Amino acid sequence: MNSEKTVKEIADDLGISYGNLCKWRAVYLKDQEGGFPGHGNIPGSEREYKKLQRELAIVKEERDILKKATAIFSQSPRRNRNS
Repeated sequence: MNSEKTVKEIADDLGISYGNLCKWRAVYLKDQEGGFPGHGNIPGSEREYKKLQRELAIVKEERDILKKATAIFSQSPRRNRNS
């Protein structure tokens, strides 16, 4: 994609520093497919690891909720003060 604008003008339009845009452009020109792995180009093993981390967090939250519910329901019933 070509533009009539300079790199400086594009950086200003995007609200980023000229230096960052130059670095990103250099990375992209060097390795167009794998230059920015944080945008979906992660290996399958790392993707699986992140999925398992999310699942573990959900299971821990569910466990904590069940612990609290068990503690509440296992308390002896309070006697009515009017009796």
